[in-house]
Amino acid sequence: MMVTENLADVKRAVTQNRVVLVAVVDPDSDEGKVTLNILERIERSYRGKLMSVVACMKTLVKGDLAISLFVNGSEVMRQKELMGNEVKDYQVLKWSIDHILDGLNL
Repeated sequence: MMVTENLADVKRAVTQNRVVLVAVVDPDSDEGKVTLNILERIERSYRGKLMSVVACMKTLVKGDLAISLFVNGSEVMRQKELMGNEVKDYQVLKWSIDHILDGLNL
């Protein structure tokens, strides 16, 4: 997982990798910490098929979190906010990614 505050790093990761999950979070917030845990689990479950990128934005307010899935440089999914339950948030995000990647035969 790449963690960066540099938007150019995020853009480079999206354009240079086939499947990239990007989360825009404040890593010091409770919501950000949960998101980091979820992304680590997601990345492990896909074993090299997916790259996770965390864009650290210290100025985010609660509710501004966004998670986007990019395939071949194009955004194919965006999730705003979390439900507040780490297990359910992981399950919903994984199900969404599975559904999209299966539909694209990836």
